[in-house]
Amino acid sequence: FSVSLMNRDVKQRTFTSPPHAKSTTTTTTPRPPPHLMRRGAQSTFVPPIFRVSFVGRLIALLALACTSLAALAVLNGARSRTHTAPPMRSYSVWIGPPKESRAALLHRQVVDKSARHLSTPPFEPHVTLFAIVQGRQDAVLAAARRVAARTPRIPVRFKSVAKGERYFQCVYLLAEKNDVLVNANAALAREMASIGRVETPNDLYMPHLSLVYGHLPEHAREEMRTSISTEFGEALLGNDGAFVAESISVHETDPKDTSMKSWRTIAEYPLKGP
Repeated sequence: FSVSLMNRDVKQRTFTSPPHAKSTTTTTTPRPPPHLMRRGAQSTFVPPIFRVSFVGRLIALLALACTSLAALAVLNGARSRTHTAPPMRSYSVWIGPPKESRAALLHRQVVDKSARHLSTPPFEPHVTLFAIVQGRQDAVLAAARRVAARTPRIPVRFKSVAKGERYFQCVYLLAEKNDVLVNANAALAREMASIGRVETPNDLYMPHLSLVYGHLPEHAREEMRTSISTEFGEALLGNDGAFVAESISVHETDPKDTSMKSWRTIAEYPLKGP
Protein backbone atom coordinates (compact mmCIF):
# COMPACT_ATOMS: atom_id res chain seq x y z
CA PHE A 1 0.00 0.00 0.00
CA SER A 2 2.83 2.39 0.82
CA VAL A 3 4.49 1.54 -2.46
CA SER A 4 1.26 2.23 -4.28
CA LEU A 5 1.00 5.69 -2.68
CA MET A 6 4.55 6.45 -3.60
CA ASN A 7 3.96 5.47 -7.19
CA ARG A 8 0.85 7.68 -7.38
CA ASP A 9 2.77 10.59 -5.88
CA VAL A 10 5.49 10.13 -8.45
CA LYS A 11 2.94 10.12 -11.27
CA GLN A 12 1.38 13.33 -9.98
CA ARG A 13 4.74 15.11 -9.83
CA THR A 14 5.61 13.81 -13.28
CA PHE A 15 2.31 15.12 -14.71
CA THR A 16 2.48 18.59 -13.15
CA SER A 17 6.15 19.16 -13.81
CA PRO A 18 7.33 17.35 -16.95
CA PRO A 19 11.08 17.19 -17.39
CA HIS A 20 11.01 19.11 -20.71
CA ALA A 21 8.87 22.06 -19.38
CA LYS A 22 10.29 25.61 -19.81
CA SER A 23 11.06 28.05 -17.02
CA THR A 24 8.16 29.09 -14.89
CA THR A 25 8.92 32.77 -15.80
CA THR A 26 7.10 32.35 -19.15
CA THR A 27 3.78 34.28 -19.15
CA THR A 28 0.73 33.79 -21.31
CA THR A 29 -1.62 36.65 -22.33
CA PRO A 30 -5.02 35.90 -20.92
CA ARG A 31 -7.81 35.44 -23.44
CA PRO A 32 -10.26 38.35 -23.21
CA PRO A 33 -13.90 37.79 -22.53
CA PRO A 34 -16.01 37.03 -25.64
CA HIS A 35 -17.92 40.35 -25.44
CA LEU A 36 -14.62 42.27 -25.74
CA MET A 37 -13.49 40.56 -28.94
CA ARG A 38 -14.11 41.99 -32.44
CA ARG A 39 -16.78 40.35 -34.44
CA GLY A 40 -15.29 38.04 -37.08
CA ALA A 41 -11.85 38.04 -35.42
CA GLN A 42 -12.03 35.56 -32.58
CA SER A 43 -8.38 35.80 -31.67
CA THR A 44 -7.86 39.63 -31.89
CA PHE A 45 -8.18 41.69 -28.74
CA VAL A 46 -9.21 45.36 -29.05
CA PRO A 47 -8.08 47.51 -26.11
CA PRO A 48 -10.85 49.65 -24.60
CA ILE A 49 -9.16 52.91 -25.72
CA PHE A 50 -9.80 52.05 -29.39
CA ARG A 51 -13.36 50.97 -28.94
CA VAL A 52 -15.22 54.18 -30.08
CA SER A 53 -18.88 54.20 -30.81
CA PHE A 54 -20.37 55.62 -34.01
CA VAL A 55 -21.49 58.77 -32.16
CA GLY A 56 -17.97 59.24 -30.80
CA ARG A 57 -16.45 58.98 -34.27
CA LEU A 58 -18.98 61.49 -35.61
CA ILE A 59 -18.17 63.97 -32.84
CA ALA A 60 -14.45 63.59 -33.51
CA LEU A 61 -14.95 64.24 -37.25
CA LEU A 62 -17.07 67.31 -36.56
CA ALA A 63 -14.45 68.68 -34.17
CA LEU A 64 -11.73 68.15 -36.79
CA ALA A 65 -13.85 69.88 -39.44
CA CYS A 66 -14.50 72.88 -37.17
CA THR A 67 -10.80 73.18 -36.37
CA SER A 68 -9.90 73.08 -40.07
CA LEU A 69 -12.48 75.73 -40.94
CA ALA A 70 -11.25 77.99 -38.16
CA ALA A 71 -7.66 77.66 -39.35
CA LEU A 72 -8.75 78.40 -42.92
CA ALA A 73 -10.64 81.51 -41.79
CA VAL A 74 -7.57 82.79 -39.96
CA LEU A 75 -5.41 82.19 -43.04
CA ASN A 76 -7.87 83.95 -45.34
CA GLY A 77 -8.08 86.85 -42.93
CA ALA A 78 -4.31 87.21 -42.96
CA ARG A 79 -4.28 87.11 -46.75
CA SER A 80 -7.04 89.69 -47.02
CA ARG A 81 -5.18 92.03 -44.65
CA THR A 82 -2.05 91.57 -46.74
CA HIS A 83 -3.80 92.44 -50.01
CA THR A 84 -6.02 95.32 -48.89
CA ALA A 85 -3.41 98.04 -49.29
CA PRO A 86 -4.79 101.27 -50.80
CA PRO A 87 -4.55 101.24 -54.60
CA MET A 88 -1.90 103.27 -56.44
CA ARG A 89 -3.51 105.66 -58.93
CA SER A 90 -2.42 108.67 -61.00
CA TYR A 91 -3.10 112.19 -59.74
CA SER A 92 -2.59 115.73 -61.01
CA VAL A 93 -2.87 119.14 -59.35
CA TRP A 94 -4.65 121.94 -61.24
CA ILE A 95 -5.34 125.62 -60.88
CA GLY A 96 -7.92 127.71 -62.70
CA PRO A 97 -9.88 130.94 -62.54
CA PRO A 98 -12.73 131.30 -60.05
CA LYS A 99 -15.90 129.67 -61.35
CA GLU A 100 -18.19 131.92 -63.39
CA SER A 101 -15.43 134.53 -63.71
CA ARG A 102 -14.84 136.22 -67.05
CA ALA A 103 -11.69 134.17 -67.69
CA ALA A 104 -13.44 130.87 -66.84
CA LEU A 105 -16.30 131.61 -69.26
CA LEU A 106 -13.90 132.62 -72.03
CA HIS A 107 -11.75 129.52 -71.68
CA ARG A 108 -14.84 127.30 -71.67
CA GLN A 109 -16.19 128.99 -74.78
CA VAL A 110 -12.99 128.33 -76.75
CA VAL A 111 -12.67 124.72 -75.61
CA ASP A 112 -16.30 123.84 -76.39
CA LYS A 113 -16.29 125.54 -79.79
CA SER A 114 -13.04 123.82 -80.81
CA ALA A 115 -14.34 120.42 -79.67
CA ARG A 116 -17.50 120.81 -81.75
CA HIS A 117 -15.54 121.90 -84.80
CA LEU A 118 -12.97 119.09 -84.63
CA SER A 119 -15.20 116.38 -83.06
CA THR A 120 -12.69 116.09 -80.22
CA PRO A 121 -13.61 115.56 -76.55
CA PRO A 122 -14.47 118.63 -74.45
CA PHE A 123 -12.87 119.03 -71.03
CA GLU A 124 -12.57 121.34 -68.05
CA PRO A 125 -10.10 124.16 -68.87
CA HIS A 126 -7.26 124.34 -66.35
CA VAL A 127 -3.56 125.01 -65.84
CA THR A 128 -1.74 121.91 -64.66
CA LEU A 129 0.34 122.90 -61.65
CA PHE A 130 1.83 119.42 -61.27
CA ALA A 131 1.55 116.12 -63.16
CA ILE A 132 1.70 113.21 -62.61
CA VAL A 133 2.22 111.27 -59.39
CA GLN A 134 1.28 107.64 -58.82
CA GLY A 135 0.62 107.00 -55.16
CA ARG A 136 -1.92 106.50 -52.41
CA GLN A 137 -4.75 108.99 -52.44
CA ASP A 138 -4.45 109.89 -48.76
CA ALA A 139 -0.75 110.65 -49.14
CA VAL A 140 -1.31 112.74 -52.29
CA LEU A 141 -4.04 114.78 -50.62
CA ALA A 142 -1.90 115.39 -47.55
CA ALA A 143 0.98 116.63 -49.74
CA ALA A 144 -1.29 118.96 -51.72
CA ARG A 145 -2.79 120.31 -48.49
CA ARG A 146 0.67 121.12 -47.10
CA VAL A 147 1.68 123.00 -50.23
CA ALA A 148 -1.59 124.94 -50.36
CA ALA A 149 -1.17 126.05 -46.76
CA ARG A 150 2.10 127.84 -47.53
CA THR A 151 1.45 129.03 -51.12
CA PRO A 152 -0.07 132.46 -51.87
CA ARG A 153 -2.62 133.05 -54.59
CA ILE A 154 -1.11 132.40 -58.02
CA PRO A 155 -1.37 134.99 -60.84
CA VAL A 156 -1.61 133.51 -64.34
CA ARG A 157 -1.27 135.39 -67.63
CA PHE A 158 -0.84 133.96 -71.13
CA LYS A 159 1.63 135.05 -73.79
CA SER A 160 0.81 133.00 -76.91
CA VAL A 161 -1.42 130.42 -78.57
CA ALA A 162 0.78 127.41 -79.34
CA LYS A 163 0.53 123.86 -80.65
CA GLY A 164 2.22 120.62 -79.66
CA GLU A 165 2.55 116.99 -80.65
CA ARG A 166 1.18 115.44 -77.44
CA TYR A 167 -2.47 114.42 -77.16
CA PHE A 168 -3.09 116.66 -74.14
CA GLN A 169 -1.05 119.54 -75.61
CA CYS A 170 -2.52 119.68 -79.09
CA VAL A 171 -3.38 123.40 -79.03
CA TYR A 172 -2.86 125.43 -75.87
CA LEU A 173 -2.24 128.81 -74.24
CA LEU A 174 1.36 129.17 -73.10
CA ALA A 175 1.52 130.92 -69.72
CA GLU A 176 4.11 133.37 -68.54
CA LYS A 177 6.29 132.03 -65.74
CA ASN A 178 6.40 133.92 -62.44
CA ASP A 179 7.99 133.16 -59.09
CA VAL A 180 4.79 132.10 -57.34
CA LEU A 181 3.82 129.73 -60.15
CA VAL A 182 7.27 128.16 -60.47
CA ASN A 183 7.77 127.85 -56.71
CA ALA A 184 4.39 126.15 -56.28
CA ASN A 185 5.29 123.62 -58.96
CA ALA A 186 8.68 122.97 -57.34
CA ALA A 187 7.10 122.51 -53.89
CA LEU A 188 4.61 119.98 -55.26
CA ALA A 189 7.39 118.15 -57.09
CA ARG A 190 9.35 117.74 -53.84
CA GLU A 191 6.32 116.61 -51.86
CA MET A 192 5.07 114.16 -54.46
CA ALA A 193 8.50 112.64 -55.08
CA SER A 194 8.62 111.61 -51.42
CA ILE A 195 5.33 109.69 -51.52
CA GLY A 196 5.07 108.14 -54.98
CA ARG A 197 6.35 107.76 -58.51
CA VAL A 198 6.49 111.03 -60.43
CA GLU A 199 6.04 111.29 -64.19
CA THR A 200 6.43 114.69 -65.84
CA PRO A 201 5.24 115.16 -69.44
CA ASN A 202 7.94 117.79 -70.06
CA ASP A 203 11.57 117.98 -68.96
CA LEU A 204 11.00 121.48 -67.60
CA TYR A 205 7.78 122.86 -66.17
CA MET A 206 5.77 124.45 -68.98
CA PRO A 207 2.67 126.10 -67.52
CA HIS A 208 -0.13 126.12 -70.07
CA LEU A 209 -3.90 125.89 -70.49
CA SER A 210 -4.94 123.39 -73.15
CA LEU A 211 -7.64 124.38 -75.62
CA VAL A 212 -7.75 121.23 -77.77
CA TYR A 213 -7.07 117.57 -76.96
CA GLY A 214 -6.41 115.13 -79.77
CA HIS A 215 -4.03 113.47 -82.20
CA LEU A 216 -4.28 115.83 -85.15
CA PRO A 217 -1.97 116.12 -88.15
CA GLU A 218 0.37 119.07 -88.29
CA HIS A 219 -1.69 121.09 -90.78
CA ALA A 220 -4.89 120.64 -88.68
CA ARG A 221 -3.13 121.77 -85.52
CA GLU A 222 -1.69 124.83 -87.23
CA GLU A 223 -5.05 125.66 -88.78
CA MET A 224 -6.75 125.44 -85.39
CA ARG A 225 -4.04 127.47 -83.67
CA THR A 226 -4.40 130.22 -86.31
CA SER A 227 -8.19 130.19 -86.09
CA ILE A 228 -8.18 130.56 -82.28
CA SER A 229 -5.54 133.28 -82.40
CA THR A 230 -7.53 135.24 -84.97
CA GLU A 231 -10.89 134.99 -83.21
CA PHE A 232 -9.95 134.92 -79.52
CA GLY A 233 -6.26 135.84 -79.34
CA GLU A 234 -6.68 139.41 -78.08
CA ALA A 235 -9.02 138.35 -75.29
CA LEU A 236 -7.12 135.21 -74.30
CA LEU A 237 -3.76 136.98 -74.13
CA GLY A 238 -5.15 140.10 -72.45
CA ASN A 239 -6.87 140.79 -69.19
CA ASP A 240 -9.97 138.79 -70.10
CA GLY A 241 -7.97 135.55 -70.22
CA ALA A 242 -5.75 136.26 -67.21
CA PHE A 243 -6.74 135.22 -63.70
CA VAL A 244 -5.54 134.75 -60.15
CA ALA A 245 -5.89 131.22 -58.78
CA GLU A 246 -7.31 131.13 -55.26
CA SER A 247 -7.09 127.37 -54.72
CA ILE A 248 -5.54 124.18 -56.01
CA SER A 249 -7.51 121.03 -56.86
CA VAL A 250 -6.42 117.39 -56.90
CA HIS A 251 -7.72 115.17 -59.70
CA GLU A 252 -7.48 111.49 -60.45
CA THR A 253 -6.23 111.51 -64.04
CA ASP A 254 -5.27 108.31 -65.79
CA PRO A 255 -3.08 109.52 -68.69
CA LYS A 256 -4.03 106.42 -70.71
CA ASP A 257 -7.71 107.34 -70.61
CA THR A 258 -7.93 109.85 -73.45
CA SER A 259 -11.72 109.85 -73.17
CA MET A 260 -11.32 111.27 -69.63
CA LYS A 261 -14.37 109.28 -68.50
CA SER A 262 -12.45 107.98 -65.47
CA TRP A 263 -11.13 111.41 -64.48
CA ARG A 264 -12.61 112.90 -61.33
CA THR A 265 -12.03 115.72 -58.88
CA ILE A 266 -10.88 114.47 -55.47
CA ALA A 267 -10.40 117.60 -53.36
CA GLU A 268 -9.81 121.35 -53.46
CA TYR A 269 -7.67 123.38 -51.03
CA PRO A 270 -7.55 127.18 -50.69
CA LEU A 271 -4.19 128.87 -51.06
CA LYS A 272 -3.31 130.36 -47.67
CA GLY A 273 0.34 131.41 -48.02
CA PRO A 274 1.55 134.97 -47.35
